[in-house]
Amino acid sequence: MLADARPKVFLVAMSDTHGMHRTMNTRNVVDSGCDLRNNTILVHSGDASGTLEQTRDFNLWMDEDPVLHEIPKERKFVVYGNHDNWFSTLFRHSAGCNFTLLVNSGRTLDFQGRALSIFGTTYHIPEESSWDSIFGSCNDVDILVTHAPISPHHRLNDPALWPPFTKMLPPAHLPRRIHISGHAHERYFVKNSESLLVTWVGASVNVAPDEPLLQPLVIPLHFLKN
Repeated sequence: MLADARPKVFLVAMSDTHGMHRTMNTRNVVDSGCDLRNNTILVHSGDASGTLEQTRDFNLWMDEDPVLHEIPKERKFVVYGNHDNWFSTLFRHSAGCNFTLLVNSGRTLDFQGRALSIFGTTYHIPEESSWDSIFGSCNDVDILVTHAPISPHHRLNDPALWPPFTKMLPPAHLPRRIHISGHAHERYFVKNSESLLVTWVGASVNVAPDEPLLQPLVIPLHFLKN
């Protein structure tokens, strides 16, 4: 088998920091061997904050954290969560923002000739929506970011809660992609679905009340087609 000559790209995923971002230990990102400056993407899948003060401080932290600072702001992406009431006021325009806010929008990133696409959507996804009605225009996207889960793993211990989201599962013929979400605070995992060619990521670092935030997940993206 030929060696994979593509540049190695890493995804750093987190969600649901709820204003406690400065308590997070991000050292594991460095320890994972990421090339932060050149080959790393940061994704926060919502519920970063709640108050205006927390929202402003979250923006500052994205640049002041000694690890996250090394990731260029053009490769830091955030989507709305249901508690992110101030995002549209402060960050709808890029001036003074230390990340890119994805509002039903996407970007294509270039890593030394390796192109990876990312698309992020806002919090509310009606339960009866189909995949095509929400994501049909981005079926070739490599990295999908939502706040609310759409995978059957959104409540790991209660399969009875899966059916409303079965229409949201991606068609099996699509190329392999990675989907990052949060919202449900027990969602901290990386799971592969070979039948749907999806890697589901539960990125909530806030898994228990009054407990320290978990470290962000670091995921190598060697399995993506691009």
